[in-house]
Amino acid sequence: MVKNAVERIKDSQLAILRHHVDKEIAASRSGNRQDAIRLSGRFHVRLAEFGGSPVLTRFVEELVARTSLIIGLFGGSNISFCSEDEHKLLIEAIAGGDAEHATGLMLNHLHHIERGLELSNEPDLAIDLRRALTC
Repeated sequence: MVKNAVERIKDSQLAILRHHVDKEIAASRSGNRQDAIRLSGRFHVRLAEFGGSPVLTRFVEELVARTSLIIGLFGGSNISFCSEDEHKLLIEAIAGGDAEHATGLMLNHLHHIERGLELSNEPDLAIDLRRALTC
């Protein structure tokens, strides 16, 4: 997916991603966990869309729905959404045409999210899951 994005993304789409990350950051800094989770997931879907593969896009949409639910329930207070720096760095690697670096950043990003889950704890039922999962 990331390699496809590097090969196909347009400047206008990079601008859309950058603006999207700005909205993520605003939601994060305001403490709006539901919107931050939703926007973070939507970032990944947009990246797949810009890669030009409808099959991968549908796959990512399904994964985002599942992972957003898991992050909402088990993410804890410190890992409720993707790091703003990780998305920014990924965009810049894609903009620079560096598929290998961008792919490595994405893998590290996904591992970071996974490590932050607290699956042994009771789920956080205080989050409004409907709001967090609405696209």
